[in-house]
Amino acid sequence: RPQAPLRTAANTITLSSAAATTAQTVCRNSPITNITYNTTGATGATFSGLPSGVTGSWAANVVTISGTPAAAGTFNYTVTLVGGCAVVTANGTITVNEVPVAYTVTGGGAFCSGSGGNVVGLDNSQTGVTYQLRLNGSTNVGAAVAGTGAAISFGAQTTAGTYTVIGTNAAGCSVPMSNAVSVSVTAQAAAPVIASIVQPSCTVATATINLSGLPAGNWTIVRYPGAIAATGSGTTASYPG
Repeated sequence: RPQAPLRTAANTITLSSAAATTAQTVCRNSPITNITYNTTGATGATFSGLPSGVTGSWAANVVTISGTPAAAGTFNYTVTLVGGCAVVTANGTITVNEVPVAYTVTGGGAFCSGSGGNVVGLDNSQTGVTYQLRLNGSTNVGAAVAGTGAAISFGAQTTAGTYTVIGTNAAGCSVPMSNAVSVSVTAQAAAPVIASIVQPSCTVATATINLSGLPAGNWTIVRYPGAIAATGSGTTASYPG
């Protein structure tokens, strides 16, 4: 009695990640959300149309597409199962938006909080991109400034910390500006306290000033029109009358 031929299992492919993963939009150099499919009958899979930096794999009846796109554009991909019965495919689209150009930042240095002048500026800018200061690497601060000319700049800041510059385009893709010069903003010291003279106003050999209301630290007393009369520390100062 002749033996019946072996039957090859039918291929199937079923999306197992969220439906939105097969039509996702990301920024260049940002990872995609993994796309996964469950398969039956197949012994492998081939992939076409994926952006550079994104790859596909098949293992243990699961297809996985993952990676970080290195190029911008619209990429219509196809997964084709290998082995099993019949040609079975799955399709999707990955849209990759371009990031802003990382122009050079100029300026920088140390400033007292609230001091006048610009904290930092760009030596170039691009239409459709806004720039914003970022405090301590995470929090955007202040109003975003549009890049519409040869240079843009930011005003003085009042919060102590380190500032860098982030550019964001209309697609919502952001990138730090290249050669960013961090600006250290330190808290401004308290204003000097007017000390009280405890000696009579007449000419005396030595005058004593009560400095107990001043912040801790060294002090300098200047006699009008400008000569330094005494320096030191503590809560009182004595200098020639």
